[in-house]
Amino acid sequence: MTSPEDLLGDALHERVDRHEVPSTPMSEVVSTARGIQRRRRVRTAAVSAAVFAVLATPFVISAMHPADETRGPVDTPSPAPATQVRLADVALGEPPAIPWIDGNDYVAADGTSTTLPLDHVSTATPYRGGFLAVTTGPDLGPRVVLLDPDLQQVWDRCGQGTFAVNRDGSRTAYTAGDCRSTDTTLHLGPTDGTGDERTQRLPLEQTIPVGIVGDTVVTTALDGNPTQVTDLEGPPEPVAGLAYATGVDEPLGLVSGQSTGQEITGVVVDLSSSSPRWSAPGWYLSQFSPDGSMVLGVQDNGSSPTAFAVFDAETGKKLHTFAQLAGFEAQQTVWEDDDHLLSVTTQGSTQAILRLTLDGAIERATAAAPYVPDSFEVSYAFAPRP
Repeated sequence: MTSPEDLLGDALHERVDRHEVPSTPMSEVVSTARGIQRRRRVRTAAVSAAVFAVLATPFVISAMHPADETRGPVDTPSPAPATQVRLADVALGEPPAIPWIDGNDYVAADGTSTTLPLDHVSTATPYRGGFLAVTTGPDLGPRVVLLDPDLQQVWDRCGQGTFAVNRDGSRTAYTAGDCRSTDTTLHLGPTDGTGDERTQRLPLEQTIPVGIVGDTVVTTALDGNPTQVTDLEGPPEPVAGLAYATGVDEPLGLVSGQSTGQEITGVVVDLSSSSPRWSAPGWYLSQFSPDGSMVLGVQDNGSSPTAFAVFDAETGKKLHTFAQLAGFEAQQTVWEDDDHLLSVTTQGSTQAILRLTLDGAIERATAAAPYVPDSFEVSYAFAPRP
């Protein structure tokens, strides 16, 4: 695991003959980052053997630090001075320990890789012995494809680009339907295929599955309608106070997302009472940690994240904050386990998955691969996880 001091120190030494470097102690540039020991080993996933040349785009690492309780909730970690460090120079560690997408390969948490016979795969998940996958491409919206156990295509339909899997992995929710209709069908079925699916016809733009709580599915919308929860039998019920949802804590019945009627205010809502548990002004709230004890928060500049925070899921107390790596763009950030985050990150024409701890250390979890901005050729993405 590479600490921020190591990366910044190496970069400054490389530039000493070309630039006058201030004599500021490194401890004043970034906070001390402790190395971590991974607490479990995972089998090595099949990743590209080649490490591609990357652009020397400057970036900065600002170490994570405990939240200062005297600061307001909208404070953003201060950036550090820019230095030239390449994404490919970050030390390579173990591959992701959660399901992920490597090109058109689905890589399971144990490292087992399955090549899907599809192009432009943005996500995939095991289903009924085969796979559900989402593909995208020029002039296409999300297409949901079902592959059988032999990876033969069963059907290809229009739908939403996300799947939801419940905590024990036994059930999966997805939307798919006729491309000529403004409605779609929400499906909730047994992941292993032993049993029938439950379905409900709903408007396409209001049916993005976010999570599964008991026998219900939490869905969010793209058209300004509120987040809803449905048992796929009666009419969906709106979740009061939640404009859109991003994460679900199944055991506690909590949903994270954006507050209704408040500009940039994250909120956690209790589904049982349909009332806000706490809010975070200035932050967008994202996913819950695997054990449900924490929530990831994000600040952005309108196009990409600039800062992250970790909040206590029940109280909203800010536990950690850390700045985005300047010059990097985080495209997708998720929890790997309760102590690590994974982020699909780009720098110029290069993409890799970075692993971040909650005390400031970072490492690459994949090789650095080519990346074409604004294209559908994405090297890495994350797959749904229980």
